Amino acid sequence: MGGFPQDGPRRRASLSVMGTLALAAVTATWSCAGDAADEGSWGGTIEALAGGGIRVVSPDRGLWPEGAAWRLEEDLRIGSFQSEGPDLFGQISDVAVDGAGRIFVLERQANELRVFDADGSHVRTIGREGSGPGELNLAAGGGVFVEASGRIWINNLRNRRWELFSSEGEALASTPMTGSSFVFGTVMGKDGGLYERGRVRPTDGGDSRPVIIRKEVQGDSLVPVDTIDAPQLPEGETIQASNASDGRRVVMILPVPFVHRPGWTFDPAGYFWVEPGDGYRLVALSPELDTLRIIERVYEPVRVTSAEIDEVMERYSGTGIDVDRSRIPDHHPAIDTYRTDAEGNLWVRRDLGGELIAWEVFDEGGRFLGAVESDLDLDRLTVHEITSDAVYGVFRDDLDVQYMVRLRIQKGS
Repeated sequence: MGGFPQDGPRRRASLSVMGTLALAAVTATWSCAGDAADEGSWGGTIEALAGGGIRVVSPDRGLWPEGAAWRLEEDLRIGSFQSEGPDLFGQISDVAVDGAGRIFVLERQANELRVFDADGSHVRTIGREGSGPGELNLAAGGGVFVEASGRIWINNLRNRRWELFSSEGEALASTPMTGSSFVFGTVMGKDGGLYERGRVRPTDGGDSRPVIIRKEVQGDSLVPVDTIDAPQLPEGETIQASNASDGRRVVMILPVPFVHRPGWTFDPAGYFWVEPGDGYRLVALSPELDTLRIIERVYEPVRVTSAEIDEVMERYSGTGIDVDRSRIPDHHPAIDTYRTDAEGNLWVRRDLGGELIAWEVFDEGGRFLGAVESDLDLDRLTVHEITSDAVYGVFRDDLDVQYMVRLRIQKGS
């Protein structure tokens, strides 16, 4: 594969075929949402925007009636702090699942991929630490993808390449990463393409810019075919701190505690999700950064308590970082993180203060459904994948032992 140009082609003229189909599907869903609103079963509003997009505003109360909220019920846990086998995890960086229900757990400390069947039995271990063919170094999060054929791609970050394995674990090929200086995560699109998030620098110099690089599987290679400019957002409020070590001065840029920094992700359906950080609001943008839809919800802000501020001030003081207490906001950010499931529903994780965490669900049309219920402490759960019927993630117990857990989604009527 030839080198990928640092300042490659940009898409500005029109939506891709995938983006157009995704927009058509969502538009149809919006129509259904509008019908439901007209029937009086929903108290929100759907507004057509001048550029052709949609703004959906939901009330504080979701559509799920009492007793009909979705529940997350754990039905599989893989891991043991006493084991010396493949179920002992030091640092899980990614979890993926294929169509047969096989579970792929990327173990970052061991630099290997462990494969389990749908019942949790260990099937095989793929890869090992090193820099040679089929070997991994700093196996990255968001970096395991399974083709429909069963072949497996692993993001081999420090070795600056992707590793390809057969479904049986045989090392097949390596393909270099792009010219991007940084790779922060990847998404397997619903079109079968792989979307790599990173930064590129113009050939004539200047600051690097955030991009998505679309790649296609061609034989045993991942070939870059397009560069999509990503949204450029403000950095948010930060603290600059420095210290000296071994005669060197180290400068650190850290966020102000409890101040949410604007962010974005790339959806497998082919568009961006942007979180401006100005309340409970998410914006979907086309690859050309045109507004497709805005999703908002009426909500009650959660106050930052004095105890929470004291805790973070104490933690920062141990590092020599001086935090101006007056810069700490009065309320928690409305949104902690978010992701979509296989059916296009949007799941939003909210920090309710202390150790209280809620996952709130919006349907594909953007209407707020409600918060999922679970007996599991969701504050300790990091979600990696949501299928049509299950949530797969990493759970940490009181001893900081990691487990791969599967939570079945029990959907109410």
